[in-house]
Amino acid sequence: MRNLLLKISTGDWTLFSGFSLVFALLFSGAGLFSYQHSRVFSHNARMASAEVVEMQDRAPVFQYQVDGNTFEYKPIDGPLAKATLGDSTTLYFNSENPSEVREVTDIRGKGQAESWLTMMLLSLSGIAWTLLGLCSFMRYQARRRSVGSSHGSAIETACTFVALEGTTEKAQTARRIRLICRWVHPETGEEWVLKSSALHPADLPPRLEVGSTLRCRVNFDDPAHHEVQVA
Repeated sequence: MRNLLLKISTGDWTLFSGFSLVFALLFSGAGLFSYQHSRVFSHNARMASAEVVEMQDRAPVFQYQVDGNTFEYKPIDGPLAKATLGDSTTLYFNSENPSEVREVTDIRGKGQAESWLTMMLLSLSGIAWTLLGLCSFMRYQARRRSVGSSHGSAIETACTFVALEGTTEKAQTARRIRLICRWVHPETGEEWVLKSSALHPADLPPRLEVGSTLRCRVNFDDPAHHEVQVA
């Protein structure tokens, strides 16, 4: 996990944190919208008597009158979805939009409770996304600081350049890149992949070729702490 964190650039973590913030705003906004919509409906709600006039795909179709106009309501689930032909009930409709209907059980407390629950769940999801983004970014920064503080115990050595790696970071119009190098621990014989910091293409070492030897500083006790020197 430590090596994975070190390989992720500042731009990658910033992007991840940005996405977390967007999700947080979306979830929180959705929760507030759901609750506000329920409050508006309750404020404008009026009662109407409705009767099942037909069955469509085994689902009842209720018909009700509002100011001389006929409207229909087909419940998808809930108690009224089990009604049969000829059954009647009382519905609540939005006086500003009579086609918007809620059942009596929804308007009498249940709808308010569900709206509160929905708002709370969505808001908590938003807070969780925000905390996830902040904690991830802070963890990354702390890891970077620990890498920097370990340079005092690093030893000058050499590594072999093997490839270039593109990053999500940009400098003006050019995309920053990293040098990927191979280093073999002289004591254990274990091979490590060392990465340089993100560089502008113009800052690459002259006459750079695969197999070139580059200077680097490596903490032999923990090679994940390293610095490829390109100057």
